[in-house]
Amino acid sequence: MPRADLVRAGGAGVRPVRLPNPRLVRLGSVAGGAIVEAGDGELVVPPYIQPTLELSSPVNKIYTATAPAVGVQSDSFFSDYRTFVAGVAAQQAVDLALLSKGAWALELFLSLQLSGSTAQNLADGTGQSGLFLLDPDGNISGLIVFNNMLAGVAGQMFWGDMERTVHLVLQRDSFKLTQYVGATAGADARLAIQTSINARRVL
Repeated sequence: MPRADLVRAGGAGVRPVRLPNPRLVRLGSVAGGAIVEAGDGELVVPPYIQPTLELSSPVNKIYTATAPAVGVQSDSFFSDYRTFVAGVAAQQAVDLALLSKGAWALELFLSLQLSGSTAQNLADGTGQSGLFLLDPDGNISGLIVFNNMLAGVAGQMFWGDMERTVHLVLQRDSFKLTQYVGATAGADARLAIQTSINARRVL
């Protein structure tokens, strides 16, 4: 006679486990156009463990400095933006894209090169370069951030790059991806930054 624990683990008569999960209904509303039906608030845990593949929308557009994103993006896209600064300049901000509500996977890459005199990273953030996320209320969070540490010292050089993947479920439209370029403080300053975004709409 088979053991009871083996039957539960994968034998005949195995039943999925249903757990109440009201967040599923809320996630459906974020995706847009959801119709709530009986059982939508339950998380069904299958008795068998299977691999899960993340299938996102294929890339629909490529955006650049000469072909910027327009309006709120509701489909997958790729963005590549490059900025070069020479001499004295205030911090610059460029809005790269507005995201619609829903589930997004953001594959990010940022490269920064600078030399000469730059503004030191103060509490106001004017010495920071990188990619930032802003919510519709204007609150800001750094996704990839470099701090200018040359602090007015001439003859210095810095180069670095970073990549990361961020998974987000946004409850509102118009979350903004913005590239910031830190302030430069001397005529000898040179700063180059490249920001690449593979924005995959998952849901």
